[in-house]
Amino acid sequence: MRFIKSITLLLFLLTNKLIIAQGINFNSEVYSVEEFENIVKKSKKTTLLIAFSSHCDICGHMDTAVYRKKEVGKFYNKNFNIYKIDLEKEYASSFISKYQIYGYPTYLFFNTNGVLLHRQKGGFPVKEFIELGHDAIDPNKQYLSSSIKFQTGIREKDLCKNLAESAKEMDDVDLQRKCVVCYLDQNKNWESEEAVKFIFKFTESIQEPQFQFIIKNKALFEKNIGAGKFSEKFDNIILKDIAENSYNQEMGILDTTKAREFSAKYLSSYEIEKALWLFNSNELIRNRDTANYINSIFNYFSKFPSSNGYLITNLSQSVADLTNDMVLLEKALVIAQRSYLFMQDEKCYLNAADIAIKLNDYKKAYAILLEGQEYGMKEKRKFYKINDLIINLKTKI
Repeated sequence: MRFIKSITLLLFLLTNKLIIAQGINFNSEVYSVEEFENIVKKSKKTTLLIAFSSHCDICGHMDTAVYRKKEVGKFYNKNFNIYKIDLEKEYASSFISKYQIYGYPTYLFFNTNGVLLHRQKGGFPVKEFIELGHDAIDPNKQYLSSSIKFQTGIREKDLCKNLAESAKEMDDVDLQRKCVVCYLDQNKNWESEEAVKFIFKFTESIQEPQFQFIIKNKALFEKNIGAGKFSEKFDNIILKDIAENSYNQEMGILDTTKAREFSAKYLSSYEIEKALWLFNSNELIRNRDTANYINSIFNYFSKFPSSNGYLITNLSQSVADLTNDMVLLEKALVIAQRSYLFMQDEKCYLNAADIAIKLNDYKKAYAILLEGQEYGMKEKRKFYKINDLIINLKTKI
């Protein structure tokens, strides 16, 4: 019996060792920046610190679907000493302030002198996560060495492109802007897929030269980026710039005269009126002029057909929140159903279904949710709220 137990224990240990060996081997948890820095300086390899949150879905996905992969473990265990820190823990605040961690998961790579070489954040498929590791130890792509090269006058197109990406993650705004200008100056074909995606990612103001290229080539950007995603960012850039340059802080309202003067330098009259409508509608709701606010929403979509799924969802939802008039709700539902043509997010389907439920049209709501569920399954996304609501609606159909 003792022999059998020993064999069972041995098999258990061997099995678990094999499982661990298939993925990343994490070192023991560290509880202070000082302790971590001492460990880094004693290491003979580059150190990777993964900052995560136990409440983060992307972090959980990376843990189960990426870190445990054999090919990921083979590369990362060979090249890095790897630590994790849960940003929800009390002691994590010192890491957050020291390394300026603004999101999760965040990946921080340090050399044996404790210098931050490279950083990135977000979720990655297996292949791209391995590429991230390669970039961190490649002097031609890592943030530290690339920034030194750039500052000393070495400014090839690819270096500028990669460094712009890293500078964005490091929140080095000045360096990011210089790299963007450098890349675009050297790239003669702004209509290439690579250039279009780069311009879309790094354009942040209507005052930047490439914004005029965006205006003239909307169809090209919609084709490469997607109509909904493009429209959302395009609208946000315009609204942000107008607000920053025309908002009257003392009165707490937008100075429309100043807004028109500022916008006229960069935008067509159509885009100016479209943007100002949103600011004016905000004033209506602030003044509790509900009737005119609701009418203005319908007028907006008739005059300015939008591909901004986020905007469509929020405005149609605001109508449903402010009225019980069936005619107005029917019109809001028509608008809401446009949202998931451009932004196929769970929120879009739920909003449209909620309006249908408010109209007592449970079959319509059920059909909308089934469409959302089908899309979620196709894209391997977990729409938990949609699934729960489908179950509840079955009893009412």
